[in-house]
Amino acid sequence: MLVRSRLLRCWGGGTGRIVEDAKDKITKLLEEYESGGVVAEACQCIRDIGMPFFNHEVVKKALVMAMEKKNDSMLDLLQECFREGLITINQLTKGFTRIKEGLDDLALDIPNAREKFSFYVEHAQQKGWLLPTFGSSAADGSH
Repeated sequence: MLVRSRLLRCWGGGTGRIVEDAKDKITKLLEEYESGGVVAEACQCIRDIGMPFFNHEVVKKALVMAMEKKNDSMLDLLQECFREGLITINQLTKGFTRIKEGLDDLALDIPNAREKFSFYVEHAQQKGWLLPTFGSSAADGSH
């Protein structure tokens, strides 16, 4: 908990600021990982943020970054986070659902966003991160 209190002290007061800072830290750790970082270090950074209820943001940002930069190594990071129990299937599902809900907007900037997302969903289902029913309205909360 020492690390968490140190992070919270660094972040300062209000909870809105904490969320924004967490998003910034997530972006930075993913960029570092993407530029040749080590999976174990990235996992430790996620742990150090100390907000497991917010790990859907890691999933969302990792998938978008993978789409933008055509770098599927982000899937390796998500695999390890899942394997270690660092990111739960619920957080993974929430992150994938957020991407699914924003696909129209993503497709404006990333022409093959739908194809990439379908590939990621299939990959995640094969690895057991997402339930086979993901994509049906009852399973992921979409309508």
